[in-house]
Amino acid sequence: MRFLVAAALFILSLGLMLTGLGQRTIWAPPESVSIAVSFETTNPYVLVPAELLASHLGTPNVSISGTDSIFAATGRESDIVAWIGDSSYSLISEGDKALQVEDVIGSGKSVAPAGSDLGATKWSERDL
Repeated sequence: MRFLVAAALFILSLGLMLTGLGQRTIWAPPESVSIAVSFETTNPYVLVPAELLASHLGTPNVSISGTDSIFAATGRESDIVAWIGDSSYSLISEGDKALQVEDVIGSGKSVAPAGSDLGATKWSERDL
């Protein structure tokens, strides 16, 4: 009887080992996903929603470039939307095959975010 239990456990362990190897090789997700968006806007702010950053596994790596001075901040989405208030901004969302940029028109005055308590982490143009 012990031999049958040992044989069954050995077969089970082989099956689990092959499943683990398959998850690390054949069924493994891609190592990285790269999505780019390029646009021109007159809006002073660009908002990247948290659900867009969390739509793929892993830690997001965001790269920003432009011709004007750039300031980037991270924080809770609700805090950043509240800070933007009634100002105009561009909202980046995921479309069918590419990222889309939607301009949200506001009536408020835009304020320079540098030096504010906008986000948990901040970068200026020299840090990017």
